[in-house]
Amino acid sequence: MKRIVLWMLLIVLILGMIACIKQEEVSTDGTKVTVTILPTEVPMAIPTVAAEPFEQPETEPSEEDSTGEGIIELDETSPHEEDTKYLEEDLCAVNEEVIISFPILDSRKRLAVCVEKNNQDYIVYRYGTKEQVELIYPEDSTDSFTKFVYSYYLRGGAADNEGLDLNYLSFENNGFRYKIYQEYAAASGETEVGILVTDIASGEETKIEGVAEEAEGDLIDLRDNDKIKIEN
Repeated sequence: MKRIVLWMLLIVLILGMIACIKQEEVSTDGTKVTVTILPTEVPMAIPTVAAEPFEQPETEPSEEDSTGEGIIELDETSPHEEDTKYLEEDLCAVNEEVIISFPILDSRKRLAVCVEKNNQDYIVYRYGTKEQVELIYPEDSTDSFTKFVYSYYLRGGAADNEGLDLNYLSFENNGFRYKIYQEYAAASGETEVGILVTDIASGEETKIEGVAEEAEGDLIDLRDNDKIKIEN
């Protein structure tokens, strides 16, 4: 479009020059001579047209993040490890209730057992931190209650009778047996929490202690749960 405008201006300029040409007849010794006289002032500069600023075409925002991977919407109701953005500090999700949760002694890590809040559709074990869950069991929440065993021993009485309230939640995963414990002894008036991990093949045991004073929830709540297998 700009070129057409420039060419039109050039044509108008040329026509103007032609219109300004004068022809006169001069007689010399009786002979007529035609003389062409150009105007003394002829515009030589071609008017310029201001260029319009170039605008970068707008592009639609990309649906990919800086890593090139598509944005993934996480399912708020899923208990899986990749949904850690929905976990609270106790390692239970926003749609879950705490069965038991406590920090590991001398560690930033935490252990938690949680159940779905509304209908207790599943039970899940998590170990690690809110930012990085190292172990979640089971990964598939289908029939999850059948993969745990709750057991307890209760002996009434005060300190003189050495009353006990012992609670355990166990499951097996990849050749290891995990046994979460919550043990109260009336004689000392103290409660101990933690998890005992046993290599099933070798029988080697590793005891990981928790901080009972900062524990949330209570394994006793499983005694009246008809979805989980209970052993005495």
